[in-house]
Amino acid sequence: MTLKSWFYDHFVAHRYDNELAVVTDEFRLICIDRVGLKEGDTILDIGCGTGLNQPHIAARIGPSGKIVGIDASEKMLSQALARAREHGYADNLQLIHGDLRNLAQLVDVSADAVIATLIFSVVPAWRDVFAASFAILKPGGRYGVMDNYWPKPTLRLWFLSWTYAADPKRRGFEPLQNAAENFVLEYHPPDAEIQFYVAHGSKPDPARQ
Repeated sequence: MTLKSWFYDHFVAHRYDNELAVVTDEFRLICIDRVGLKEGDTILDIGCGTGLNQPHIAARIGPSGKIVGIDASEKMLSQALARAREHGYADNLQLIHGDLRNLAQLVDVSADAVIATLIFSVVPAWRDVFAASFAILKPGGRYGVMDNYWPKPTLRLWFLSWTYAADPKRRGFEPLQNAAENFVLEYHPPDAEIQFYVAHGSKPDPARQ
C-alpha cells in the first residue's frame, strides 16, 4: 500500500461519490463518447476508483465486451464491484488492486480503448503510467483522458485539490498529445472557474501507413 492509496482508503473513498459523481458525470460521458466505444470492446479503465465510468462503458460495449478496472484503493474497488452488481455487468468486469506504476505486470490483455479520468492529476509518475497504459492499447485503439487543469488556481481551488491529493497544474493531456494521432483537446465548461478537460486520440497503426 502506498501513502496515497492509504489516504484514499481512509479519507476519500467514503465521500468520493457524494462529492464528485454529479459534478463530473457530464465530463465522464463526454470522454467516453469521444473515444467511440463499440460492442465487444475490451476497455482499460485506469485509476477507476469507485467505478463511476463503468456503467457508461458497459452500456456501450454490451455483454460481449470487457472492462478491466485498476486502482490502488481497495475500498474504492469494493464500491466499484458493488456498483457493477447493482447495474448488472459484474460478469464483464475485472477489477485489479495495484499500483498503476506496475501496470505492465498487472494487466495481461490488449485494450481496444483506454479511459483515464481524474487520475493523471493524482497518480505518482503519471507520465510513466500513461506510457505503460498506451503500450497496452492496440494499434489503432482509442485513448481518452478527462481531468482538471488550473494554470492559476485560487486558494479555494488549491484547498479542493489538497483534499484529493491532486496537482491541478499538471498538464495531464501532454503525453497523449505527443503520442497519438487525431489528438483533440477540449475544455468544459470553457469559462468556468473549475474547469475540466477532455483529450482524446488514437494510437498509430503501422499497418495502415
